[in-house]
Amino acid sequence: MASDERTIKDIEDIIVRASAGREPTWQTADDVARISFESLVTDDEIARTLPSLGMLRLSGPGVSLHSAPLSDVTRILQGLQRVATAVAAAGVGDMELGRQASSSVTTRTRLLIAGSPAPGSLVFNLSPETAAVEEVRDPAGAVSMFREKSDDDQEIDKAMSRAIDVIGAGIELPAVTDGSEFLSDLAELGPRVASSIRDFARGLHRYGFDLDLEWRQPRRPTHRVHLATYSADRIASVIESSHLDVDPVTIEGRILTVSTVQNQEWLIEQTDGTHVSIKHSDLPYDQTVGIATDTRVRIEAQMKTSVSNAGVTKVTYEATSVQRLDDAQEPEVVPDNQ
Repeated sequence: MASDERTIKDIEDIIVRASAGREPTWQTADDVARISFESLVTDDEIARTLPSLGMLRLSGPGVSLHSAPLSDVTRILQGLQRVATAVAAAGVGDMELGRQASSSVTTRTRLLIAGSPAPGSLVFNLSPETAAVEEVRDPAGAVSMFREKSDDDQEIDKAMSRAIDVIGAGIELPAVTDGSEFLSDLAELGPRVASSIRDFARGLHRYGFDLDLEWRQPRRPTHRVHLATYSADRIASVIESSHLDVDPVTIEGRILTVSTVQNQEWLIEQTDGTHVSIKHSDLPYDQTVGIATDTRVRIEAQMKTSVSNAGVTKVTYEATSVQRLDDAQEPEVVPDNQ
């Protein structure tokens, strides 16, 4: 019988080449055990029934033993929910700042939590409020024999997995961030996602939390990320300096008040009757000189949302250009009597 003279190194090389280009399905022994068990119990299923599960762990200087201020933890959890909803909304083309995501997206991305303390940290178990069987199966019970793998994805699965991957790219930012994968992802997902991740990261840094976040979808690789406090601060700063967290808007209306030099804001009554304050400190003098109350204007501005320390969402506008509109009416043309 012929002998195989290949060494262990040769065999390892063959295995590596055979698996090249394949998506890794596990990172830890727990991943292997989970995916193996899920494959066993769902082997004869046509459509998915098992739920996805997640884990959020807070540690670092903001945690004492296994407790932390309720207000701080609440804002972090709310921030994660905003990120998940924003990413899901971006997936269906809804990226606009200053408006709520659709009720369908909001409902399908709502997370439930259950807390469990651990020494030096707080651990929250996450799960979708919407059961998988309600979302991925046909309400009438019809089942296709040609289901794709993606047919078993819930909205929250896609949102949490993408959010974790984007945050992970933010941790690996190069010294020169222009053109980085992180900024490219944010540009694709839009300003609502950028602003929600900015606020989430800023909250982690402000309250002194290190974050461990996982999302485990049945029979899929676990998505996980560890975000240290200092990395969260850099992510928030990079997003802000990139201006990917702003939305260009056009505002038309009548100026009600002209700011002082200190305020440098206009209060505008829009054509629909609502009032909005717009900062104009960056406009050149030749654009603002002579603008007084009752002047009708068209303003190009950048809209930005932020979450205050009290958890209140605030909308601000920064003018980039202004144009005075002519109120004069066209003279009525009276036809000559013949």
